[in-house]
Amino acid sequence: MLMRIGEAVRIKRLTKGYSQEYVGKKLGIDQTGVSRIETGKADPSFGQLHQFSTIAECSLHDFADCEPPPSPDHD
Repeated sequence: MLMRIGEAVRIKRLTKGYSQEYVGKKLGIDQTGVSRIETGKADPSFGQLHQFSTIAECSLHDFADCEPPPSPDHD
């Protein structure tokens, strides 16, 4: 089963020992925004993901195998 992007962000953040507040400041969002990304309630923009990869000293390729967000239903 593939990991969601938010889960990958959380794991990388915790591995680096960063708080959600710290990451939020670096991304220009608040702690709640980081929490929403990590829990899958919000998807990071490409820019945010790129910034995060710089902060966490990882590659965007680390997120390439993550499961894409679900598509909204078009009833």
